[in-house]
Amino acid sequence: PDFDGYVQTECCGSFWHNSEHSDTLATIEELFPGRPMIRLNAYTTLVFEFLKHLNP
Repeated sequence: PDFDGYVQTECCGSFWHNSEHSDTLATIEELFPGRPMIRLNAYTTLVFEFLKHLNP
């Protein structure tokens, strides 16, 4: 099988700009409560730590 991360889904199908517009934040939050904020927090922490240690 081709495990490229684009089509492996178990409960909700693909969210890649499909015709039902299910790739909205509201839909993702409904199906995966808390996930968007958890991911945003992780990304923000990563960028902050990177910038904090960057020597201009």
